[in-house]
Amino acid sequence: MAGEVTDPRAKLALAAGGATAAGATLAAGKIASKKKSSAARRESIRKETPAQRSRALKNIASRDRAFADAQKSNANKMKQMRAASAAANKAVVEAAEKAEKRIAELRKIRDADISTRQKLTKNAHIKNQRNIIKGKAPKTLLQIAKSVGLRSIPAVGAFISAFSSTSAGKGSDRGLPSRNYKFTPKD
Repeated sequence: MAGEVTDPRAKLALAAGGATAAGATLAAGKIASKKKSSAARRESIRKETPAQRSRALKNIASRDRAFADAQKSNANKMKQMRAASAAANKAVVEAAEKAEKRIAELRKIRDADISTRQKLTKNAHIKNQRNIIKGKAPKTLLQIAKSVGLRSIPAVGAFISAFSSTSAGKGSDRGLPSRNYKFTPKD
């Protein structure tokens, strides 16, 4: 009969899935075409000369090497990106810690001890340091001065050192005689 399914796999699919005879015939045709293509491939491999086969294997090997090299390159790029990201994060954290210290130093300066212009400068520096802690880019001195309506302002470190009451360090008396040294003129 014309509508009868002869392929055992198609019969099994028809019995198990309840598919129509037309669908089973279509499935049988696909299975048959797969058999033909694999058989054709086996036949072409059998007809290949050893030189053709070695050339094909070399092409496959070079393609695999290129793929492996691309994977290694990608892995190296990812490693570099992670390292750069970690370095950037470390720099941001260090800048934030430094900004926190500067804010603490600026807050130690009492408003009663400074003029109005200096208060504006102090508050602008505190605001800029807060922005650094948030991860934003710091403003330049000129931008800070413009924002508070001044022509120029001192840098944060100079401002803090001008008003801080810390004494000089141990090495500040270099070149001067020691306190314990007693000068006795020679006669």
